[in-house]
Amino acid sequence: MEEKELNEAEVINENNAENAEETKEAEQAEKVNNETEVKEDDSSSLLVAVEKPDLSEDYGVHIEDARKELYAAYSKSRKISNIITIGIMLVAVAAVILLTQQNAVMTVIGWCLAGAAVIGMLVYYIVTKDKFPNKTRAYIKDLTTTLNEQTFKDERFTNVVTNQDEKMDPSEVIGDSVYENIGNISSRNVIRGEFAGKKFTFVEIALQKAQATKKDGPMFVGKYLTLENRLELKGRLLINLKKVEEPVDLPTQIGDLTVLEDDNGFVVYGFKDCDYKKVLGIKFISNLKELMPKEHLLNLNVVVWAGKCAAYVSYDDAAMALPFDKPFEKDANDAANADVLKLFESFNEIGK
Repeated sequence: MEEKELNEAEVINENNAENAEETKEAEQAEKVNNETEVKEDDSSSLLVAVEKPDLSEDYGVHIEDARKELYAAYSKSRKISNIITIGIMLVAVAAVILLTQQNAVMTVIGWCLAGAAVIGMLVYYIVTKDKFPNKTRAYIKDLTTTLNEQTFKDERFTNVVTNQDEKMDPSEVIGDSVYENIGNISSRNVIRGEFAGKKFTFVEIALQKAQATKKDGPMFVGKYLTLENRLELKGRLLINLKKVEEPVDLPTQIGDLTVLEDDNGFVVYGFKDCDYKKVLGIKFISNLKELMPKEHLLNLNVVVWAGKCAAYVSYDDAAMALPFDKPFEKDANDAANADVLKLFESFNEIGK
């Protein structure tokens, strides 16, 4: 397994089976609403509650210990694989040499060696094909559980659940009208719940432009979150907080909007003559300005509609990548979690 396989963890999960019958789904939803633990069903993918963390344990140490164990297993597996590969190659070369000697005895020995090499390869593949992938899946499951517990540890997060097989519905993102011409959406770690009694969605996503090439790269990579609101607003307001010198992941669906403010990386787009400060509230705007990009936070797009707020939060690899060959950067994760909480708190105060 290469590093790329681990960091793209979303491709490891297999497609889940057909959903269970409707009565079982209704029972499942009722259990989630009552904040009870949902038991797994082999015939369907079930929601799992995101619990509050054990604060007596240093989660950074836990993750780093698990990472070291997995990487050690990977290194050992690769070393053994290399040794066996070299051994089989030597046997194969010896078999070829013997088969070309035009001697009956050597020919028999050559075919025996060739057969042994093939059998050896098959046995090694059968014995090891699931060993490391299973370790990787277990690691990713434990890692994701631990990180989610930290992200949603605030007591205002309630009824928080996740389904490791769920993928983001493209319509949810397309409907925000932040990025235009979206072609492909990759997602992992879809989480739903309530913050201060309002429903929210949280997911890590990457957006690709339609017909994009490898040179184009993604339009957005980061954390996406939404929260309900009770605003009365015609159209939408779009706010971009960017690094002026190195802007990334900027919004592209702004052709129908007017720049209402542009102040040193804080840009507000909306319909002409919209009093966005009155609509959003000074407190919301002040809180949002505290999230100007720095260090691991690369860019922030916030879109506000009547009934829904959404944030596209771009981060560097330290805050986004699943740790494998490099140590876990706890500080980057803590900073990202603080940003997420600040956004939810800001959204909860919008319009006040």
